[in-house]
Amino acid sequence: MSPVASPTPAATTTWTIDPAHSGVHFSVKHLVLATVRGQFDRLSGSVTLDPRDLAGSTVHAVIDAASIDTREAQRDAHLR
Repeated sequence: MSPVASPTPAATTTWTIDPAHSGVHFSVKHLVLATVRGQFDRLSGSVTLDPRDLAGSTVHAVIDAASIDTREAQRDAHLR
């Protein structure tokens, strides 16, 4: 049997987060009775992957806190 050569890992790659296919969602308890769900509508960022050293990989995310949406305008204004 001949040895099988392992492929050389690819170079570091960076991907841009696509806000049309990504989301930042949350849920919190309100007065122990209800669960409030919401999201942030504006986000951006990138993911950099180093396949030779996964610990060297990074995620950079920016979430616009003013874009909070809990489907309740008064609550959103209060949270902003």
